[in-house]
Amino acid sequence: MTSVARSNFVAGIQAFDVALANRFVIAGTPEAEFVRRGLNVAVYNLLETFVSERASELAAYINSGHLGFNDLPEAMQRRSVKNVLSVAAAKVRHVDAVDLMTFIEPVGQSLAAVRGPVKLSGLIWAWTGSNMQGDDYFGALRSLHVKEPGTAVREISGFLKFGTQDISGNDLNVKLELESFAASRHQAAHDSRYSATVLWLTNASMTARKLAIGFDALASASAFLLRAGDQAFLQDPLFMSAQKVPVRRVEKRQRDFAAYRPGAVNAYKVDTNEAVLFKAAIAQSASNELVVLFGRNGTVVDWSFPAVG
Repeated sequence: MTSVARSNFVAGIQAFDVALANRFVIAGTPEAEFVRRGLNVAVYNLLETFVSERASELAAYINSGHLGFNDLPEAMQRRSVKNVLSVAAAKVRHVDAVDLMTFIEPVGQSLAAVRGPVKLSGLIWAWTGSNMQGDDYFGALRSLHVKEPGTAVREISGFLKFGTQDISGNDLNVKLELESFAASRHQAAHDSRYSATVLWLTNASMTARKLAIGFDALASASAFLLRAGDQAFLQDPLFMSAQKVPVRRVEKRQRDFAAYRPGAVNAYKVDTNEAVLFKAAIAQSASNELVVLFGRNGTVVDWSFPAVG
């Protein structure tokens, strides 16, 4: 099953990049400034919408297994009740009467399942505020037994050719990156004098990509082990790391595309059709692998965690 959340994000970020390259948007005019502020808000919303929707997909995936509620680690049991109640209470005020039952029914089913099979609500990894903050993003990963989530996301980013160091050669602080990203969204949404530069928005596109992929790779790998009831994973709250998510690559070359096994320098298969090769790489991947499609300039075009969808 292909992730709808991922497909929507990829389409959205590609549309963002096309919009940002438009001469009207690049111009030094008040009209362009106005549009760039809107794009600043939109690109952050792409990220937080992806995290929210992907979390719901992963909850549904975990529910399709054979875990009982009592099989969950104690911290996840608490989160599946406490966070779901908190988020539902915060969001229900903004749900109109027509949609109220549609919203509350799965919440009730999740809360009622504390003595039977797991029926997680996607709200287990959602946030009570109107927008996602750094603690929400990293807290969700931490609850999925990711060790040092900021470090893990940075290391995944390094595997995917994103920069991992600042201009001084120090490791990037991914949590500060996300907090800065969120702050810029807030300013663009609430301060009509805020100036969103083309350079900032270009960097924001890359930041949204790496945070989306980092979350997806680590959360999906954890969800796979959780659904399988893997005892090593269940008993170790620091089990998951970037090193446990090998990356199978499909890269654009001058005349064709090439597929590489995790860590390999030499391609094992080539094709002139990127879609065919990407699909083949997905079919050949191991259960813990992330499969990534790169464009000619090394930019991530698409990705998949085939074992989960």
